Amino acid sequence: MNWASYHNLARKSDAPLFIFGDHAYKFIPPELNKLGLSGDDLTRHIAWDIGSAALVENISRHFGNSAHMAALSRLVVDMNREPERDDVITRISDGTFIPGNDKLSAAQRAERLNLHEQYHQRLSHMIEAEQARGSFIVSLHSFCPHPKTGPARNVQIGLMHKADEQSALQIQAHLGELAPHYVVGLNEPYSAHEYNYSMDRHVVPRGLRHIIFEIRQDLLSDADRIVDMSELLIKVLTRLI
Repeated sequence: MNWASYHNLARKSDAPLFIFGDHAYKFIPPELNKLGLSGDDLTRHIAWDIGSAALVENISRHFGNSAHMAALSRLVVDMNREPERDDVITRISDGTFIPGNDKLSAAQRAERLNLHEQYHQRLSHMIEAEQARGSFIVSLHSFCPHPKTGPARNVQIGLMHKADEQSALQIQAHLGELAPHYVVGLNEPYSAHEYNYSMDRHVVPRGLRHIIFEIRQDLLSDADRIVDMSELLIKVLTRLI
């Protein structure tokens, strides 16, 4: 496959901030024949983090910072999984069987993992450039309110942390002041102790402050809600950088 695995936004200012999105887009290369899927399975949360690309773009436009986003659906290859994990190319996602990921040959798997490595090589290069200015690193994700194979999620904004608890607690306090109506959880609905590959590979070893935001997708369901969430996160990040 000769497809770019990432999309970058260039820096326009010296703001000490860098943002990336591992699951920003739902694009599946045509030669993969939609991975054998159809209908809502190509657009619902199993394919991408709905609304996350718009959040990255809005925040980066405000601060003028650089950003990096995966340009492929996570169903093609999941950028936030270790390459040796079985679910880096998942066969089942939230109860949906992915025919195009079943019984891949060694060559097919290697092709997908090459896209994974291209994404991470570029991400590493960009974060290395941020190290000198001590940039705050943000990973932006979104999650569905009620997965098909799990309970409804009460939390609305999740703060994933493992190596930088201080930043998570600071952000939790800022959100409590700026938006007390939101339910904010630490390591909810996912834990950074389980899903933290990108941060563990590129950010933690460099000792940079960081956070993973998980925003519930009903808060990003239309343009107005995306603007509202963008403005809130901009206010929070202004206090951090």
